[in-house]
Amino acid sequence: MHTGKQLGKSRQTSSIREAQYKETAAQAKDTQILIRFPSGERREHSFSCTDKILSIYRYIDSLGLPGIENYRLISSFPRRVYGVDQMGMTLKDAGLHPRASLFVELL
Repeated sequence: MHTGKQLGKSRQTSSIREAQYKETAAQAKDTQILIRFPSGERREHSFSCTDKILSIYRYIDSLGLPGIENYRLISSFPRRVYGVDQMGMTLKDAGLHPRASLFVELL
């Protein structure tokens, strides 16, 4: 027979496991993007795998870095350009999930 204390502890353990599962499931949908700038600066940001390439451009624009106005994103291996034509693609469909490194190339 369970006492009130044991039942409370069991519920607490169950809640902790459920929270950990939800966190793991959320992390599975996260896409880590490392962005390298021409200056050598690097920024890493987490996006959802269902976010569009446009989200990366918006993030970069939100940083307000001087000299970063007209640019495109490039992956080095395999070399691929993520420009205007790819902005509607999801990060997963673009092959950037779960982790990718992109270089900002000034135009």
